[in-house]
Amino acid sequence: MLYTVEVLDAGEYLVEAQVATPHTSAIRIEVDNVNVSGRIGVPSTEDWGAYIWIPTSTVNLTEGRHKVKFYFKEGNLNVKALRFTKPHGRRGNVARYP
Repeated sequence: MLYTVEVLDAGEYLVEAQVATPHTSAIRIEVDNVNVSGRIGVPSTEDWGAYIWIPTSTVNLTEGRHKVKFYFKEGNLNVKALRFTKPHGRRGNVARYP
């Protein structure tokens, strides 16, 4: 899955994925063709509709547009959303483009 994001406030962001799967799985995240997460294990949520947030990695994003790729490494899972937040309660501005 490929997304383009517009970063309005440069800095460090925690990237999280909202996923569901009745099986164990694994994912990976790339930003601008750089693997920023490594392999991330996803535990079974016991149902295709039982979503949980999985923290993937913390990345430093510069202001401007970036390509974010979400890879399914093992197994199958449903993806509902990706979330970018600044750690420690700081707010940042990221706008997602399809």
